[in-house]
Amino acid sequence: MRTAFVLLGMFLAVPRVVFCQGKGQHSAWLGADSIVTVGPARIGLRVSAWRDFMPQPEGAQAGSPLMVNLQIMSLDSLPMPTELRVDSAWVRSEDELWSSAPSPEPRPNLPNGLDLILRGGPKWPTHQTIDVLVRLRPAAGAAYYLRARRQPIGRTM
Repeated sequence: MRTAFVLLGMFLAVPRVVFCQGKGQHSAWLGADSIVTVGPARIGLRVSAWRDFMPQPEGAQAGSPLMVNLQIMSLDSLPMPTELRVDSAWVRSEDELWSSAPSPEPRPNLPNGLDLILRGGPKWPTHQTIDVLVRLRPAAGAAYYLRARRQPIGRTM
């Protein structure tokens, strides 16, 4: 759960994360869509990203690391395949990439979907936009990639 990049020159950062075997990271981002079809169900992704700036007992005012809520759900009211799991997610800012896996904590039950959270991200500025890539794994067969683009980072106070 950390940002991984290599600096090339002063202003360019190239992520060092392999997204899918044999294809490389670039094609995983390009090949992902906002909706995928798994069995008869069309699956979509809703993203909410934020940092918490509530006063802390330690007096720190720098704000929390980035948190991202992922809601993966059936868009056409068909049951979502029960064996479908999210094993990895990547969050990309302008020049950095954070790779993560959903937190194992209990989450609300979402009818026809999954409600997951990513914790411990970077302290990117609020109101900046991010892109999110999620890898869905069925019980058998190839992985699916869902992408949400230009999602704003909010703040709680």
